[in-house]
Amino acid sequence: MGLRFFITILGIWLLFIVIRNAYRKRLAAKAEADKQRPAVDMVQCKQCGTHLPRHEALCDSDDYFCSQEHLLEYKKDISH
Repeated sequence: MGLRFFITILGIWLLFIVIRNAYRKRLAAKAEADKQRPAVDMVQCKQCGTHLPRHEALCDSDDYFCSQEHLLEYKKDISH
């Protein structure tokens, strides 16, 4: 009975170690992938304030917009 208990505890401990190491490797790989991802320039829509990547935004002079509708609304608002 005592030897069986010891082997069971040892097996559970080894399983814990294996799972913990796999989890740590996965976290390290994710952190490394995040480091390698390039930063994206973000801009803010002049009409609604939504932040979006610069390459997805519509640009009018130095102002950025998230959609054609917001660009037109902004121009309409400032013309009055």
